[in-house]
Amino acid sequence: MKEINNVYIKIINLSLIIFIIILSVYLSKRFYFNEFYYKVPDLIGLDMAEAEKTISSSALNIRNMGETFSTLPYGKVAMQEPKAGAVVKKSRNIKIWTSMESPAVFLDDLTGINYLDAISIAERKGMIVDEITKINSQLPINYVIATSPKSGEPLARGTKISFLISNGNSN
Repeated sequence: MKEINNVYIKIINLSLIIFIIILSVYLSKRFYFNEFYYKVPDLIGLDMAEAEKTISSSALNIRNMGETFSTLPYGKVAMQEPKAGAVVKKSRNIKIWTSMESPAVFLDDLTGINYLDAISIAERKGMIVDEITKINSQLPINYVIATSPKSGEPLARGTKISFLISNGNSN
């Protein structure tokens, strides 16, 4: 009978030791390696005060990275990193960029120049190259025939621009 009690005591002691080891590994992993995870909220479209209020309910931080051109009103969060819904560790910085005003720019006349040069000029002015279509024309190959919207019109930065490019004369 005494031997059976000793066996039970040894089993209980061994079980307690295994439980303590598992618990200590779990707690050390959880606290030492800072593995409290949070889901990143969607901050796009909020102003800075709203974004800070949204983040304050979690253990995350906001880091304002500056401004970027956007279709959102001035001062609204236009971009964030990591994206909304991502899972991150405690105290992670959520980088945000706020929308700046997109003043109108006048695009130079791009017709009659090489399309690579035209694309470079358009991108420097803040335009986004959309479509490039090629057709036969009297102009040399790879020269701009027309743009949409037309050159010389006031455009907002971030406007998509399409090009009609010459394939050269097929005769």
